[in-house]
Amino acid sequence: MQEITAYQTKDGKIFSTIEEAVGYEDSLRWGKEIDSFAKSTFCPYSGMQLSMVRKTIIAWERYKLSE
Repeated sequence: MQEITAYQTKDGKIFSTIEEAVGYEDSLRWGKEIDSFAKSTFCPYSGMQLSMVRKTIIAWERYKLSE
């Protein structure tokens, strides 16, 4: 028998890695603020797809919290 590991988020979505699950929950928590910043003139990532902007901002925020 093969063991399968999956991670479920608070809203029931399933992910194969913990990083994906945490990133998804972070994007839900910070979604409105990230979208607002991404569309502002202050965002240094203009020209990137919104999904990449979100991932970049979330990764940076998680990095700052880990220090």
